[in-house]
Amino acid sequence: MRDGPVLHLFGGKGGAGKSTLASAFALTLTDAAPKESVLLCSSEPTKALSDVWKRRLTGKPTKLVPGKGEGGLSAYEFETESVQARVEAVRAALATGKRVRTETAISVGRASVASVAVDAAQDALGDLTARHVLLIGAGETAELTARALHDHGVTTMFIANRRRERAIALAQQFGGDSGSFDARRLSL
Repeated sequence: MRDGPVLHLFGGKGGAGKSTLASAFALTLTDAAPKESVLLCSSEPTKALSDVWKRRLTGKPTKLVPGKGEGGLSAYEFETESVQARVEAVRAALATGKRVRTETAISVGRASVASVAVDAAQDALGDLTARHVLLIGAGETAELTARALHDHGVTTMFIANRRRERAIALAQQFGGDSGSFDARRLSL
């Protein structure tokens, strides 16, 4: 065995012997390394693993072969009805998202939380062009905020960040000034 989980997949059409071969392989792994945990899973709607082991397997692991300590072989069968329902739900959500983007104007307007926040600031404060803005942080959200402020005509921005070089780069990109967290008091 290796450090960390190892995944072995057995595939094929119905009746090819996937469950039988996977079971034999899992037994071989368990015999070779009895201290290791081996988990045998199946998503077959026919419940073939239960047939191979002549035990009813559910959606929770069932110990089939004890090993040493925590080791041994356990198995479970996905409850295919719930898996299929989840797959259908994800497909429906993706299709709905695609329809919303293509059939509405949602993708035309502002798309980031930062741009919506800057719009809200302008609604509350009026024209932002003469405002002095302090941005704390220089990550992705700060960059989106700086871009939105720049688009609204803000020319005086001070960007404070733990990593001064990132603050400098962001400030230069949008014509602002930069400094460390300690310098933010001066900018206020």
